[in-house]
Amino acid sequence: MNMNRGMRAGLWVLKHGMSPFCPFFDYHFFLQLGEGEFLSVEQMKAYSMDWLEVSDAVLVLEGWEHSDGTKAEILRAGELDIPVFHTRVKLLEWMG
Repeated sequence: MNMNRGMRAGLWVLKHGMSPFCPFFDYHFFLQLGEGEFLSVEQMKAYSMDWLEVSDAVLVLEGWEHSDGTKAEILRAGELDIPVFHTRVKLLEWMG
């Protein structure tokens, strides 16, 4: 259910004229791996953080408090002065 909610949020962002990086679509990477192949947690976190560092803004979804990865992303966004939004309305207001 969380994955579906995240993918729908990514689609919403796209439909509102933005170009989202949506980590909820990362599962596609795992569908392409052959038997015995894997991506480490560290690789996935680095990949997400690289995208965050070139982002204009971050939209976090309800329940973010339970994700260590999201907490780290919010912290890094603060270090880079990238605005973090907790609602879609606030994101749209920021977009102008």
